[in-house]
Amino acid sequence: GPIASWADARFALTTIPAFVQYSPEEGEDSHLRSSCRLMGHLVWATDGNLGRLRGFLMDEGSWHVSELEVGATDWQDLRIKLVPTKWVDRVSWAECRVYLHHASVAV
Repeated sequence: GPIASWADARFALTTIPAFVQYSPEEGEDSHLRSSCRLMGHLVWATDGNLGRLRGFLMDEGSWHVSELEVGATDWQDLRIKLVPTKWVDRVSWAECRVYLHHASVAV
């Protein structure tokens, strides 16, 4: 079967901290950005905040990111939810949020 690997917020290499707003330079495609820049963004379901993006589950054979690892915003809550990437509606770089087109009860 396919081999999966984790891209985790603790080990991701990025020169820009997760909570810094990033504006594309003139002429740059705003859709082409590193997934590492999404680490720490809030994930919003249709019924409210689901948590913070902590990592990704990726198939090494196809390089398809199949799921988002979402952790609670409360640092004492260690529960993790896996959210299929096909549930992502849009990403708001200005708000540092990932919006889903599903309710949190579906997770």
